[in-house]
Amino acid sequence: ERSLTTIVVEHDVDRALAWADRVLAMADGTVAFSGSPTEYAARQGRLWRQWTPPSVAAPADGAPILEMVGVQHGYARDSVSLAGVDLVVRAGEAVALIGPNGAGKSTLLGMAKGIIKPRAGRIEPAPADERLDRFGLVFQNPDDQIFAHSVAEECAFLPRNQGSTEAETADRVADALSRVGLATQPDRFPFALSYGEKRRLTMASVLVGQPSLLCLDEPTVGLDLACLQRLADLIRDFCQRGGAVLFATHDHRFASRVASRVVRLDGGLVVAD
Repeated sequence: ERSLTTIVVEHDVDRALAWADRVLAMADGTVAFSGSPTEYAARQGRLWRQWTPPSVAAPADGAPILEMVGVQHGYARDSVSLAGVDLVVRAGEAVALIGPNGAGKSTLLGMAKGIIKPRAGRIEPAPADERLDRFGLVFQNPDDQIFAHSVAEECAFLPRNQGSTEAETADRVADALSRVGLATQPDRFPFALSYGEKRRLTMASVLVGQPSLLCLDEPTVGLDLACLQRLADLIRDFCQRGGAVLFATHDHRFASRVASRVVRLDGGLVVAD
């Protein structure tokens, strides 16, 4: 309306197509597509239809890794973020948490990890110190999690604090970076990485601790289709190794393709499971 041109770099294509006038798709330093949102939507639809990773096949008799009974929480005395949540996550499951903003998804993940204490209810295993050691949490914003001066040092921090030798730490760091596609960049400065690379680094820095439950807060944000495939493979591999994944997401398309189970939160309650 003010005759200004706006250029937005975005991986959330569905959202951008709602208001963009024109789409430029880049690949390997060149413009791979230039056209209208309608044309691009048709192109993306074809790509998504071709991308059909099998969902995690969770064993029905998997041992419970996390159990919440009547869990309540509020950030202020008169507020409610969780209003009595019952939830069991079993070994081998990939559970997607969906729901509107403010439904309590991030709070539930923080509570599972042990960095947020419940106002009421029971969480197993207890106490929180045990969950801090056994469960991993990847924050929604990678800049809130990154602190080291190199990619390798970021990943080495946790195993060193777990008492691993330098040789064991090096092996675990190499394995974690390989699993997220950052094996060739151990010496890079983490804050110089792209948003998507930072997100994969925070994933590696948690995987290196060998958790039994992996909690992911909006893990698909900032990832292109190739990285989404890598993430889907990582989740499936983690579950096949006997772990469980609990991830909060607004990306229903990813959840429907990858999760073995979907739990919907609304108003601090589980309204569908």
